[in-house]
Amino acid sequence: MVVITGRENVGKSTLLNRIVRKNVAVVGKTSGITRDFVEKCVERDGRVFTVVDTGGIFPCKRGIKKKVQDKLREVLSDASIILFMVDVKDGITPLDEDIAITLRKLERPVWLVVNKVDTRRRLPTAQNFHALGFDNLYPVSSLRGYGIEPLINDILKEISTSPGPSYSFPVISIMGRPNVGKSTYINTLLGKERMIVDKSPGTTIDVCDVTLRFCGRELVLADTPGLKKRSKVRTDVEKGSTALTISNTKRIDVGIVMIESNSALTKEDKKIIELLLRRGKGVVVAANKSDLGKYFLGHSVHFASHIPTIYMSALLERGIDKPLKEALRVYEERKKKVAANGLDILRSEMRYLRLSGLHQVSISPPRFKISARKRLKGSDLRYVERYIREKFGFRGVPIEFRQK
Repeated sequence: MVVITGRENVGKSTLLNRIVRKNVAVVGKTSGITRDFVEKCVERDGRVFTVVDTGGIFPCKRGIKKKVQDKLREVLSDASIILFMVDVKDGITPLDEDIAITLRKLERPVWLVVNKVDTRRRLPTAQNFHALGFDNLYPVSSLRGYGIEPLINDILKEISTSPGPSYSFPVISIMGRPNVGKSTYINTLLGKERMIVDKSPGTTIDVCDVTLRFCGRELVLADTPGLKKRSKVRTDVEKGSTALTISNTKRIDVGIVMIESNSALTKEDKKIIELLLRRGKGVVVAANKSDLGKYFLGHSVHFASHIPTIYMSALLERGIDKPLKEALRVYEERKKKVAANGLDILRSEMRYLRLSGLHQVSISPPRFKISARKRLKGSDLRYVERYIREKFGFRGVPIEFRQK
């Protein structure tokens, strides 16, 4: 595991985005933007390593920043390589010196990454940072990409990497409105406070991946920022977090949409579910906070009755395994392939419609090709879908049709 650390606003998230080659961390001018640790698998030359972007190191005594610092110390202790990032424009600051002392005590390999070396004229200044006491020094420009490839090549030489990509795991995203308990749920599953949890809504602002072994199989859990009403998304950071959450749905297999069990489905809940279905993803609704003692029967998703609803309480650790178990079942349903003879029998049983052909052409999501004398409309397609679900399941999975 490679961990990026340093003062606030020295470019750690930008460096992560450069290494991963896509925007996975929210980047902005406001200091202290990264609160959760953004953990990503990077594949280069057939080898894989994990890189973690951390919240910046800063002096603090209480509150959410204190929580970030406590978790940071744990992650640094587990690192194979620590990338200590500094800013060439600022020079060596007193906080840089304090961080250097702390990192030396960890007895982990520390590489000094001097950022914002945008021109050759700054190279001599970058060498001055050897005064912090670390031999390995890399002048880079995260914004422009200068010096990134030599850094990555040295990482690949140094760390023990696993062969082949690690993308065969199910990717399950925890989604929902702010403050419904998404991070608490993941922390309870992991048995430690991996996500930063606080009472204020909007604590998570990055999409954070965690690899988990559950029920004998490995999977990736992604905690996402809560999706607010459009009218309440004001700052650039909030806009970036929202964009990351929406973009995240492209790579996942199943979305667990977390709601509060003591309230009805909101417009935002429905929009999240509709987004997942539109993109062909599996969906499970997890009604959290059932410890409050009020269950609303309106949680069944009337526009997609095949979606399962699971009641749980992350705080009391009641029923916490159920949503993930259901998500794995939905993951398998999404990959289901129906035999051709089974569809022929189904087609012969349809009394209302006469179809000349019905074939499954792909999985994840399941797609069926329909052949008929005339093009089927909405009510006819729903009729075919209902027959398929009654016979073959596909619980929690959208079914798509193509017409010949």
